Amino acid sequence: MIRAAFIAGLFVLVGCETNFVPRTLVDDYRVFGVVTEPPAAYPTSTVTLTVKDTGETGLTYDWTLCPVSIGALLNFACLDPALEHRFTTDGPELVVDFGPDGVNLLGTLIAWFSTQPGGDDACDADCMAMAMDRVLDVQFTVRTKRGDQTLFTTVRNVRVQAGAQELNTNPVIEFLGVDGDGEGGMARPGAELALRLEVESASLQSFTRANGQQDTEEGQVSWYATSGEFDATFTFGAVHENRLVLPADLAGDGVQVFVGLRDGRGGFTFAERVLPLAP
Repeated sequence: MIRAAFIAGLFVLVGCETNFVPRTLVDDYRVFGVVTEPPAAYPTSTVTLTVKDTGETGLTYDWTLCPVSIGALLNFACLDPALEHRFTTDGPELVVDFGPDGVNLLGTLIAWFSTQPGGDDACDADCMAMAMDRVLDVQFTVRTKRGDQTLFTTVRNVRVQAGAQELNTNPVIEFLGVDGDGEGGMARPGAELALRLEVESASLQSFTRANGQQDTEEGQVSWYATSGEFDATFTFGAVHENRLVLPADLAGDGVQVFVGLRDGRGGFTFAERVLPLAP
């Protein structure tokens, strides 16, 4: 069921990253996703968000937060522009304190709620936690820019939980190897490379669905490279194997391989390998 949700989520991902064309070949600047540590938090937690992209220099990153988004149907607009928080940070990493000494997430929502029709009655943090059913998906939007030109717009939700339930954590990549080698590996024209990614099994959590059903996360890997063609765009499970066929006219400095590992519940981890061109 997680796999089906992931495939459906791919269509949402296309909407989240408005310039994103789902393909394994990376021939231009690309944003692969945003790693959030942790991917789920409490209303007073601190989270770190990091854009994972092709690493082009000279870019700036414009970050905003919206505690209540309308969602994909209305282009991820904030329910009320007054709720938006714009950050001064312009780098690929953003550290956010949800507590009173930071963006004061619950305080902002309580103050906004009190100004709405029917919101005259006082609503404290416990009241707000009940109103949001103890779960709130806080939306972050990051616009990657080169000068005044926006290259990518990426949306990333962070689940904020008011209850004491266990928080989701990011899956862990234990091994990423090429032809059985976790460190080396060379790119040769026309070569067929065997890639293998192993997920730390303990990082795939068991959890309870809303209907009370018990389930376990399944690792889902997206594969990308700056040259060549993969057998599979996505793979699933704890061990992921794929084949990358390089072109016969391969030239330049070599090939970069990028992988994104998701757990189907908001957890995301990213890794990359550089395969230099064989002499």
